[in-house]
Amino acid sequence: MIIIKDVEQGSEQWHQLRTGVVTASNFSNIITAVKGDYSKSADKYMIKLIAQQLTGEIDETYSSASMDRGSEMEAEARSWYEFTQGEKVEQVGFVFKDERKLIGCSPDGMMNEKTLEIKCVIGSTMVTYLLADETYIVNQYKQQTQGSLFVTGFDQCDLLIYHPSFNQTLITVKRDDEYIRKMEMAIARFLKEMDEKIKRIKK
Repeated sequence: MIIIKDVEQGSEQWHQLRTGVVTASNFSNIITAVKGDYSKSADKYMIKLIAQQLTGEIDETYSSASMDRGSEMEAEARSWYEFTQGEKVEQVGFVFKDERKLIGCSPDGMMNEKTLEIKCVIGSTMVTYLLADETYIVNQYKQQTQGSLFVTGFDQCDLLIYHPSFNQTLITVKRDDEYIRKMEMAIARFLKEMDEKIKRIKK
C-alpha cells in the first residue's frame, strides 16, 4: 500500500493521480455487488481508462447540486464521526494498492487499520435507508467499501450515511475475503484485457 497524503481530494493533482487508474469508486463497473459477477459496464469503463492512459487527459467531471452539497457536508459528517466514535480520522489524498500504481482508492478517512466512507445523502435517500435493512444499505456501496479493504489490506470499513436532519446510520463493514477474491480476479481480467487493447492501438 502506498499512501499519498499531501494531495487534496478533488484537486487537479488528485485527478492526475487517478488518471488511467482503476479506482474503488468505479469497481461497480467491473464487478456486481450481490453475486460478484463480471460487470456488463466493464468495457465502457475500460475505454475511458485507455483514453486517459494514452492521452494523459483528465475527463471533465459532472457535478450536480446534490453532489456539491455532499462535498460541502463531508467535513461536518467527519466531525460527527470523530466526536461520537472518539476516533481521530486521518485524511489522505489517494491510496495505491502497490508500486505498480494500477489500482487505488480515495477513502474519506483512515483510522487504525480501518477506512471510513462517508455518504452525505438527500432526504429521500436517507428515509429509504432508514426503512431498509442493513444488508440493503451495505449492498449499495459494497464494491467501494470492499474495494477500499482490497486496496488497503484492512479488515474493516466504517460506512457513515449522513443527513443533518436525521439520526445518522453508521455500519461497520467487515472484510469479505470470498468477495474480494472474486474482485481480485475480475480486476485482473479487466487489466489484462485493457493492456491487450492498448498494445493493439499502439501497433
